[in-house]
Amino acid sequence: MKTKIASLIPSSLKQKRRNVLFYMKALRANTYDLNRYFKYSSTNGLNTEKGLISKIIMEYHALEKGMTMPDIRYGFGMNRVNGLINLCNRYSNRYNSNHPQYINAVGVLIEYLSVHNKNKINIPEEIKTGILNLKTETNFQSTKQINKNKEDYFKLNKSNFLEFANSRHSLRNYSQENVDLELIKSAIDFTKNTPSVCNRQSVFCHVFTDKDQIASILKVQGGNRGFGHLTNKLIVVTSDLNTFFGEGERNQAFIDGGMVAMNLLYSLHYNQLGACILNCSNSVVKDKNMRKVTGVKESHVFIAMISCGHVPDNFLIAASKKDTLKYRLNIDGNEI
Repeated sequence: MKTKIASLIPSSLKQKRRNVLFYMKALRANTYDLNRYFKYSSTNGLNTEKGLISKIIMEYHALEKGMTMPDIRYGFGMNRVNGLINLCNRYSNRYNSNHPQYINAVGVLIEYLSVHNKNKINIPEEIKTGILNLKTETNFQSTKQINKNKEDYFKLNKSNFLEFANSRHSLRNYSQENVDLELIKSAIDFTKNTPSVCNRQSVFCHVFTDKDQIASILKVQGGNRGFGHLTNKLIVVTSDLNTFFGEGERNQAFIDGGMVAMNLLYSLHYNQLGACILNCSNSVVKDKNMRKVTGVKESHVFIAMISCGHVPDNFLIAASKKDTLKYRLNIDGNEI
């Protein structure tokens, strides 16, 4: 009887019912995600040690990047420096000041002061005092951004994977030499063996070569001040939602896309190109503006973009201190 009744229902109504059911499931899933993000992210304040140390890393990394720019703008980021001093004081008063990332943050502040003193640039007295007070807390030392030359940077490209992978860094300084599109195409082709859910291969790479369009895209992206203008080729990585099914795969585009983006960074490094990955964590307004300047379809979600260029003879790389396994590994529910 049920089968006979079902056969009488128009297929268009069946599809509408499936659509309504999917929408309800998707709404519940996304509400679940939103509630968890709102509850546990640091959007509502720096109420956990992890949240506070992450904010400290975020702020000191901006200063690191500023000190590695091809044309450093002395006196940059004073408000950020002052904010980082306050964050470090807050952390040391609340938690153990032996955390490697806290130590590195103080080291970056000391380096910032040293770089400006060396170049005879005046720093406001309250900022100078704030940095020196942190330094004397446990006699912290200055960090050092990494000085590289072109030959040294690529010398491990033919070595074993461990050495090769550890030799890659985000690079924010490019020469004026034009990048052959074949190098970009071969780097993208290298990524074809990246795993994807059920081998569906949702990820696309959009390559931009026109300097004016690149400038427009990077203006919307907003996180490339001081080096974006040197970008010779720009790769925008997206993932096509047409390849996914059901509410359970709502985040799969970002998983597949992230793996391709990482492999692409390795491929560009192998091809002896400098590259810096730029985030596409876009607000709704920025997402719409990004689609206008890139022409990317509505069915695609933005994953990241990568600025590329040939490497100059000498340049600086941000030290970007990495956490040890102690802070990144859990075995059978236990921290090591």
